[in-house]
Amino acid sequence: MAIQEKFVQAGEYRTHYWEGGEGENVLMLHSADPGSGGWLEFRENMEALGRQFRVLAPDIIGFGKTDSPTRDLRHPAYVEHMVQFLDALAVKKTHLIGNCRGGLISISIAAEHPDRVGRLILIGNAGGGIPPELEQKALAPYANYTATRENLKAHLDRAYFNVDRDDDLGLTVLLFSQDELTTQGTIRVQLRMMGLKEDWEITGLAKGQPAIDLIVPAYVEALGRYPRDDEINHWIDSMGSQVLTPTGVYCTILRLLVDGVLRNNDDERRSMIDRAYSEGFGRQPIDRERDVLFNQIKDSPITFRVLIKRLIEWLRSPDGATEIERVVDRAFWSEREQSPSPDELNLWVARVKSERLSFRDIANRL
Repeated sequence: MAIQEKFVQAGEYRTHYWEGGEGENVLMLHSADPGSGGWLEFRENMEALGRQFRVLAPDIIGFGKTDSPTRDLRHPAYVEHMVQFLDALAVKKTHLIGNCRGGLISISIAAEHPDRVGRLILIGNAGGGIPPELEQKALAPYANYTATRENLKAHLDRAYFNVDRDDDLGLTVLLFSQDELTTQGTIRVQLRMMGLKEDWEITGLAKGQPAIDLIVPAYVEALGRYPRDDEINHWIDSMGSQVLTPTGVYCTILRLLVDGVLRNNDDERRSMIDRAYSEGFGRQPIDRERDVLFNQIKDSPITFRVLIKRLIEWLRSPDGATEIERVVDRAFWSEREQSPSPDELNLWVARVKSERLSFRDIANRL
């Protein structure tokens, strides 16, 4: 059974979602953790459920590839968006599976539109409480928690299924939204959804998990790689005494990486360009291409993610007509060890243009 990636206009938001299977509808709503999305949280469940149901896993506003908010939003706006999503797909009734914040959205949909909801499954949903004895048991492993790789791995073992897979370890990366409006990270969106102002404070980075959650995404956004242990320790040591918002910490690290490391470190800048070409085009840049970007980024630094977006925009232009076909061909050889048929080539070229797909996006879907 194929799980397909799609877009639909739901109210004012172009909404990204995954769909598969046939039968009664099951809407799966993800959490508001930074970097969350429908595929990230439910990819291990969709194929199994899709054997009996039509499964839908959208990205809520400001997450994944769904449009970002243009103003501050509160909980009712997210509920309304999901109802509009159902309307756009002509879904009259659905079962609901909600994780964390997605659980709270599910509860509201069920309460406000009971005629449209079948069964309701909640996973650690927000908006409720747990008995004190269970809370004490759940929090015990985090007493005196420090940000070490060992402690983080132990947390993943408790929290997630199949944690040895590399892409599951990506749960700790907490990738931030790629568009310019939310470059500062979906932490801002998360705080808004929780009803907290952006001046909510944490004291420095010496707070265990927040250190990892803020440093790693900044490196992925800026440089396209994970930080080394010594780099993580550097940021904890240098910023541990500061009082900043989560967004402030993330933006400070991101700015220093872009304005400092990318501008002044030739090797890092060159490696970032190579990584962007590998992800965007499935190849390494030729010397001329590397040299042009090398000097441009030195003069006007941009992040790894912004560079990827610019490469894809070039692919969609008339100048990229030849390269776009080569990118599709490379993806097919990477995953299927053969070239695409003429019809497949035309289909994927059209998808690259309409959905702004990179080489890595194509390969992941083949």
